[in-house]
Amino acid sequence: MREFLEDAEQHREDGYGRAQAHVKRQLPKRFYKDATVIATDDGYAVGLDGKVPRTPGMKRVVVPSASIAEAMAAEWSAQDKEIDPMTMPMTRLVNSAVEAGDTRGTGSGRGVPAIVNFLTVAGQGRAKNGPPARTQEGASA
Repeated sequence: MREFLEDAEQHREDGYGRAQAHVKRQLPKRFYKDATVIATDDGYAVGLDGKVPRTPGMKRVVVPSASIAEAMAAEWSAQDKEIDPMTMPMTRLVNSAVEAGDTRGTGSGRGVPAIVNFLTVAGQGRAKNGPPARTQEGASA
């Protein structure tokens, strides 16, 4: 296996490696100073310099749980000079729920409560039992 990795490293700058570098996605620059939790009429939201962010589909991200909004705000605060969505799992999950919850354009937003229920149950189980147990192979049980 090591030989394959060494061979791949040696060819990093050949034509294929240069083509891959060319396709690397540009990350958006951080445009805000503070990420806080804001109480809204509908629930809680992250405030990026006081403004509620939107999903890629331009829907407002509002959750019914303050703890989820706090986790999202922590992810936004942890961003450095660029915003890397791959380091923001809670925000990505909630954005997906917001987008999926209103598929008919009715404003029902059913996806967010389902995600909140899941996260609440998962969090309660983890609080009672501690982190997930590891098997000998290192996989989660």
